[in-house]
Amino acid sequence: MYKCFRGVIIVIPIVCLFFFGNMDGLLELLQADDNAKLSASQFSAACGRPINLKYPFGNPVSIERTHLPIFASASYMVADKSDGVRVCIILSSMGNFKFAVAMERTGKMYGLAMKTDAVFFQGTIMDAELVRTHDGNWRVLLFDACAIAGNTNVEYLSLPERLELLESCMPNMSLLSPNWTMEVKKMFPLKGPRDALPKYLEALAYNTDGFILTPEQEPASQSGTAPHIFKIKTCHTMDFLWSGNMLWYGDQKELFPITNIPLPFDGTQLKHVRNGAVVEMSPQVDKAGVITMIHFAQERPDKDTPNSYFTVHRTLQSVIDAITLDVVLHESVRS
Repeated sequence: MYKCFRGVIIVIPIVCLFFFGNMDGLLELLQADDNAKLSASQFSAACGRPINLKYPFGNPVSIERTHLPIFASASYMVADKSDGVRVCIILSSMGNFKFAVAMERTGKMYGLAMKTDAVFFQGTIMDAELVRTHDGNWRVLLFDACAIAGNTNVEYLSLPERLELLESCMPNMSLLSPNWTMEVKKMFPLKGPRDALPKYLEALAYNTDGFILTPEQEPASQSGTAPHIFKIKTCHTMDFLWSGNMLWYGDQKELFPITNIPLPFDGTQLKHVRNGAVVEMSPQVDKAGVITMIHFAQERPDKDTPNSYFTVHRTLQSVIDAITLDVVLHESVRS
């Protein structure tokens, strides 16, 4: 298997990551210069992932009952669904200059202060989640990659091989700011020992809101919807555009009002939200499993578009189906 190797240590002092406040504000504080953004964009496009169009990796879908037969025939890995901000880490170069940036899902890029080997700046793209731990520290959780040290064939490795490769890189990568760490997220074979995941979850130092199920033999996900990657949420949410005192969902071609579903909401919960903001809404379910209304959860400054028509309707179906990890585990042993 391709392995990372040591080279000249490069210090990238683009910005110091000092921050006291919430996570969304943190991202706003980080500034990447124009050359860093251009270099990252060019390498991502060379990997067939033009970030001017979409986030370089795919978005999981909410699990439904119709998905269950998949787990009897395919090998999957399960990981906690960390409650943070999704970011793509891109290391690239332009001439003699080396750049490290973090890009969030709107396409905005922010500089990172990193210490790593020069070889990684031949082109590295890693998918990650930025979380704040219970003790107030910051952690970058890496969970996939489509290129490392210029090797663009990484995306075609199996998921366990991609995770192993990321682990082999960790001794040679670090963030320079105080209270910041970077690590590879732990994943477990769905059909493996049943006691490993619960023990791991008990010791986690950050909040989670469900599970992510990723196929072992599929390549790294592409931009857009990742139909074979599933999320099991303990609390379902959907993202809407708040505009003209109405919640909207859909895409750039067509937006639909929430009244089309129909799904009631309390407009007074959103009176403090600016017009044009993307907001996260959580459905309320009665004892019979019927969705009665949706409630405001939080603003989403890391997003500039609402969920698509498909995503909203599939999430609502997922809420009704109420699939748990135990149900999936039971289905996985039927192979």
